[in-house]
Amino acid sequence: MKKTRFSVSLALILAIALLAGCGASGSANDMASTEAASPEMSAPEAETQDDAEGGLTISTGELGAPDGASIQDKIIYSAEARVETKDYDKAIEDVNALVAELGGYFESSSIGGASYSSRSGRWAEFVIRVPSAGFTELTERLPGLGSLVYCRSYSQNVTTEYIDVESRLESYRIQEERLLAMLEKATELEDMLVIEDHLADVRYNIESYTSRLNYLESQVSYSTITLSVEEVVEYSPDQSETQGFAARMKTAFSGGISGLVNLVQDFILFLLYSWYLIVIAAVVVVIAVRRIRKRRAEKKD
Repeated sequence: MKKTRFSVSLALILAIALLAGCGASGSANDMASTEAASPEMSAPEAETQDDAEGGLTISTGELGAPDGASIQDKIIYSAEARVETKDYDKAIEDVNALVAELGGYFESSSIGGASYSSRSGRWAEFVIRVPSAGFTELTERLPGLGSLVYCRSYSQNVTTEYIDVESRLESYRIQEERLLAMLEKATELEDMLVIEDHLADVRYNIESYTSRLNYLESQVSYSTITLSVEEVVEYSPDQSETQGFAARMKTAFSGGISGLVNLVQDFILFLLYSWYLIVIAAVVVVIAVRRIRKRRAEKKD
C-alpha cells in the first residue's frame, strides 16, 4: 500500500513538472503584456492537492516569474566607430583615459605599425566594454580623439527573452525542490532512480538557463563599442557636407597633386628595392651590346 501511494505521488509530480515547463512560457508572455498596465504583480495563489490515500502533499501552484517581479526594459547597446588622427600616440592615450574614466575595460585590442614600404600609418582596433550608463557619453566624446569618420549605434531589446528565461529558471528551481523532497521520502530503489534521473535533467536546464540569463545580464549591463583608430597625414573629406563645384575642383586638384607625388615616391622606392635587378640587367645589356658590336665587326672584315 505504501508503494502504491508513493507511485501515485510520483506520477503526479512528474506530470506537474511537464506542465510547469509549458506553463512557464505562457506565464512569461502574460507578464510581458500586463507589465505596463499593472506595475505591481502579485504572486498567484498556490493550490494544494493531497494524495487520495492521505500521503504526500504536492503543491500545484502556477509557476511563473518571481513573486512581485517588476522587470525594466532590457536593452543591449553596441556601436562601431572609426577615427582618424594625426597624433596617434595622444589618441591612444585618450582612448585609455576615456575607458578608465567611464569604468570600462578592453575586451580585446589589436595594434599594428606602418611597414617600411607602405605609406599607411599606424592603426589600432579595440573592443571596448563600458557600463550602459556611459555608452552615450563615450560615443559623444569620440570626435575628441581626431576626425570621426563614422559611428554606427545599435540597440536590441531582449526584455521578452529575459522574462521568459527567468520564468523558466524559476520553474525548474521549484521542480528541483519538489523532486528533492520526493527523493527524501522515497523508500524504493526504483522510485529513487526515476526521481534522480529527472532531477539530473532539471539541474541541466537550470545550469543552461542560468548561463543564458547571466549572458543577457552582462550584455545589458555593459555596452560594446568596436573602435578603429588610424594614423593619417591628412583627414578624409567630410562626406556629410555638400561641397560646391569650386570646392570639388580644389579637392580634385589637391588629390591629383598628392597622387602624382605618391607615384614618384613609389617609383623611387621601387628602384631602391630592386637595385640589384637593375645592376644585373645593366650587366646583361652591356655584354649583349659588346657581342653584337663584335659580330658586326667580324662581318665587315
